Amino acid sequence: MRIALAQINPTIADLEGNAALIADASVRARALGADLVLLPELCVCGYPPRDLLLRPGFVRACEAAAERIGREHSGGVALAIGTPRIDPGTRRARNALLIYRDGALVASYDKRLLPNYDVFDEERYFEAGKDAAVFTINNVRLGINICEDVWGPAPAAAAAISSAGPDTSRPSNTISPAWIPVRAGMPPRASRVNIWRAHPSALPAPSNAATTRPSSAGSTVPSWRVTRRPGPN
Repeated sequence: MRIALAQINPTIADLEGNAALIADASVRARALGADLVLLPELCVCGYPPRDLLLRPGFVRACEAAAERIGREHSGGVALAIGTPRIDPGTRRARNALLIYRDGALVASYDKRLLPNYDVFDEERYFEAGKDAAVFTINNVRLGINICEDVWGPAPAAAAAISSAGPDTSRPSNTISPAWIPVRAGMPPRASRVNIWRAHPSALPAPSNAATTRPSSAGSTVPSWRVTRRPGPN
């Protein structure tokens, strides 16, 4: 299978402009023969939306925009769309990734590990997810993480186990959108899990993105590319 790493540059709160970037990414990826377009974390609203997430109307508008994008632009290519969404129980926002294909929602995932250090204060805004998620494209099972999740053993392992399925001898696969580029290679904890990972980010990284773990310093990640998953598929 072919995955388009669409490392676009969303603008915070510009839902219409960001939707246009995502639509353009889907057109370009489809033309390049991609099966899946993997977009950055919270690409619908831009990152970090901060106190806008405390406005239920803003979060609902993001959800509606993500649904509209998924319905209208996932024909012939699957879209992995990052958006906040309302938790129906707590009424707080969740940091979600929605998978659309041929106009239908086929999977969804809520970020489980919420960073609360350096420039990050996600615990203030988000309810943490609890469950793993997996979907299938071209007979390839894909687990989902979001950024910080790959630094923790539980979400990384859950994604790997879910994507491997009942045949544990098969390689497992994880998609993991982020906000900023990460260092080459797997984070120390996630590297203990045997997975193949696709990990795009928003580019360019904002000037206040210096952190102790994910780092944009010296990044050579291209702004756009289509990659093929290793193996017969």
